[in-house]
Amino acid sequence: MKIIADSEQIRYFKEHHIIQFDDVISSARLEEVNNEIDIVLSKRTGARKEQAKKLPPAEVYPYTRDLWRDSDVIKKFDCQNRFADLVSSFFNTQKFLLGSDQLLVPESASSIGYQPYYPQAFPEPKPLEEQSSIQGIHSALIVCLKGESDASDAVFPTHPGSVVMIGPDYLLPLGELEHNHTQRFLLISYVRHDALYLYRKEDPNTHYLKGLGYVFGDKLMQKGHPLIRI
Repeated sequence: MKIIADSEQIRYFKEHHIIQFDDVISSARLEEVNNEIDIVLSKRTGARKEQAKKLPPAEVYPYTRDLWRDSDVIKKFDCQNRFADLVSSFFNTQKFLLGSDQLLVPESASSIGYQPYYPQAFPEPKPLEEQSSIQGIHSALIVCLKGESDASDAVFPTHPGSVVMIGPDYLLPLGELEHNHTQRFLLISYVRHDALYLYRKEDPNTHYLKGLGYVFGDKLMQKGHPLIRI
């Protein structure tokens, strides 16, 4: 079913640059994509599937960029019509590219001799483009894949299947994930046709695409990033 934003939701988003939608993804679809993510993580890390999905962010973050490149299931998930319709209804655009996806896993619940990863990697809230090696981001979705939160003012989606959309000017506080010990998220960015791959020291995975043959300054459109049409 297509998601249609009403005038109040559009007004709210224009003011706050962030909005949450509940029950966007079915439990069956979540189970499918979570299983596929675990398979990709096992392949990339060399760990067994059950071990790979429990790795803390400090260990697994380098392996969790662009999971869609290793899975048609994840690629179709990122590019699905429901997400495209949602983005289009707020940004009045009919065509854009899949920029990247990034898995965000829970921090360790232990506080003994453990330094949370996220506040070290992302010490202050910034627009997503200033935390990413892609220039030309026009929107992003944060999908809750697992776990629940009862926080009333949460930046991140609170229930499995919920989705938070953010605009390019929203100051995304990734460091706040140090308090997340139960939820798993997928951060999906969508970009303009003129988006570029650039060096960004604030992005822990800024060199990831170099391993796939990219060089800084490449246009994503010319390097095989999926085109999404409404």
